Amino acid sequence: MTALSMPCLSLKDRSATHSINADVAISTSVRIKGEVFDIASDWHLPISEEVIPSVLRLIQKTVRGDTFICAGDVFDARNGEDTSFYVSKLLNGLSKLYDLVLYVPGNHCLRSRANPWNSFTLADNVVMPIADQPKIINTPNNRILLGNVFYDLGFLDSSFLQITESDLRAFYASTTDGRYLMNGELDVFRDMTQSVASMLTDDITLLVSHTLPHYAPVRFRTQNWSEETREGAKKYGILGCSDGDNVRSIADHWGCSVPQALEWWNTKCFLMGSNLLNHPRAKPGEGLTAIYGHNHRTSEMDIKANNGSSIRLISHQPYGGLPEHWFV
Repeated sequence: MTALSMPCLSLKDRSATHSINADVAISTSVRIKGEVFDIASDWHLPISEEVIPSVLRLIQKTVRGDTFICAGDVFDARNGEDTSFYVSKLLNGLSKLYDLVLYVPGNHCLRSRANPWNSFTLADNVVMPIADQPKIINTPNNRILLGNVFYDLGFLDSSFLQITESDLRAFYASTTDGRYLMNGELDVFRDMTQSVASMLTDDITLLVSHTLPHYAPVRFRTQNWSEETREGAKKYGILGCSDGDNVRSIADHWGCSVPQALEWWNTKCFLMGSNLLNHPRAKPGEGLTAIYGHNHRTSEMDIKANNGSSIRLISHQPYGGLPEHWFV
């Protein structure tokens, strides 16, 4: 699998002139087993119908494949808004540009509804997994698993950075998702992960989720390496754990102490997804590609799952969402 060359997203100052830079792609394309897929996630668009035609015009300029993969967080529900009407309208517009649209909703897409899955109205060629019911789609060369994966507290053993499950639950309850996503219930996500893991067999060539299916793209931080931290980092294959200068910069920026900054950062990082690829029920095959969103950091990396399979992680996430001035 090789990534196709596409224009890179360049984030611009939100105070700039209100116009669209039509030379910048808001999606990217990847080739997987001879098929081209256009992918994107985490646009965090302003909640308005007016932006939808602009997005569709930009995407139309970059169509390379027959299938579009959207890994969630289409609109920015930072105050817990229900964005399902706007998501549906945008996805249905995409359905006219592509033979197939594969959509895995993000946390921003599901807020403010106890049972949000029925609030979307989607065209027949838009496929979305429902709650703990993953979907498998067969294309000419690929077998694709779409699954809802969220914060099931199975991302890592959090104790290696002295974070307890009660710490995680208390932190989550204070977040926007804790207030607006699925009534703040974390336990419902475990069933979702188990369902996806059970269907992740070695014949699946492409996995799509919103939150991270593996901890590799996350970077935890500590001021000093202790022996316990070193052993934990080695056990989990975590790199870049010690970054004292960066932590001090974060603390200065937030106006808090370094220990407070460390606690906030690391607790948030433990709530980035689920370690789906190493789940006891999962059997990822050699050469699996996993497309995801949510963390706004990585674009592509190679990892090895605990069963020894080599896996390519791919995302296309504009840092902080798309600039508002792109849209008219």
